[in-house]
Amino acid sequence: MKKTVFWLVVSMILFVIAPLVIRSGIRYSYNASYMLLVLFVPLYFVILGISVGKSIKRHWFLPVVSLALSFISYTFILNTRQYRNYGTIATLIIIYMVLFATFMLLTVAFFKVTDRKRVLKKSIIISCTVSGVGFFINLISYLIFKDFPLGITRWGGDYSGKSGFGLILNRVYPMTAMGESVPQNTVWLSFEPVSLVISIVAVFVISLICILIWDVLKNRNADKRQNAN
Repeated sequence: MKKTVFWLVVSMILFVIAPLVIRSGIRYSYNASYMLLVLFVPLYFVILGISVGKSIKRHWFLPVVSLALSFISYTFILNTRQYRNYGTIATLIIIYMVLFATFMLLTVAFFKVTDRKRVLKKSIIISCTVSGVGFFINLISYLIFKDFPLGITRWGGDYSGKSGFGLILNRVYPMTAMGESVPQNTVWLSFEPVSLVISIVAVFVISLICILIWDVLKNRNADKRQNAN
């Protein structure tokens, strides 16, 4: 009961009170709404998925309530240009559903595994190793070629950049008086902790899924052999 009340209170704060506070400001804060939608709400559904995965029969309705509140919040409270399009709202809700379902199923599968410490240890080692290798590949590639292969490209006016495995490759194209970019450009490298954390978490989740699937299949094969004998 306490767990249910806690999640309902958090849902009301996140989907009703916080949007109302954002909207009641003297000027509408786009950054505040962006942080709410892109950071806090996805994190909420990840933690909710882990929590519900431990007790699906008792708390199956929590994601339904949260998704309904998020739809109401985006449609009626954060009713701005960015969220009047129902396609955008539907996309956000689908992303939240996928996040919730992924981490709920991961939790269910994780608690069925007997040797949980081994699974976590393997996933952490793989995620740190892959992220470290990606970091050094990008760093060495930058030192040799002034570019790196593992990253997502960003564009904005006279700026372009690549972000991947904790590094940002920044490139600025000087503009002429006519507004046309000239061939010469300035390139520099900077460290981005958020990108490194995201890559570690992403690889951790993927490796955890693969290890859990492998363990489930291995246990099923072992059970079939025992039954055959």
